[in-house]
Amino acid sequence: MCAQQSKNLNSNFVEILTSDKSAIVIGYRIGGSNTGPNIWVTGSKRITTPIYECLLRLPTLPWMRGTIYLMNLGVLDQNELSKPPECVTNETIDDFLFLPFDGPPENTDIAVRAGYRSILQLCTQLGMISGRGISQRSQNRVN
Repeated sequence: MCAQQSKNLNSNFVEILTSDKSAIVIGYRIGGSNTGPNIWVTGSKRITTPIYECLLRLPTLPWMRGTIYLMNLGVLDQNELSKPPECVTNETIDDFLFLPFDGPPENTDIAVRAGYRSILQLCTQLGMISGRGISQRSQNRVN
């Protein structure tokens, strides 16, 4: 897997991950300046890309503890990257999150909001961010 620094953010903490076989984007590595948990978040490209853009707008991103690997599931499958996440990242993954299924295109915005909120909730639970203003909803609730 190759990585290139994002042009969208003046930060050394954001990388676009591409396949070794091609220049196809398979995901994003979003990390803070401090060590901490590593989470592997997987979903369809239709919702991971907008969620990535939302995460880039977080003003406190450089102070996050740990790393978020936001991966495009369909692209991973197409590029036969069936290795365990630890082989892809060379790091131990502390938690996994599967983003909601986005269904028909008219549900994409709902899935993006739910997925973004789920990532922030998990980051709060693991101590990666302080979580001010992030409600801790029940894990059984879909949205």
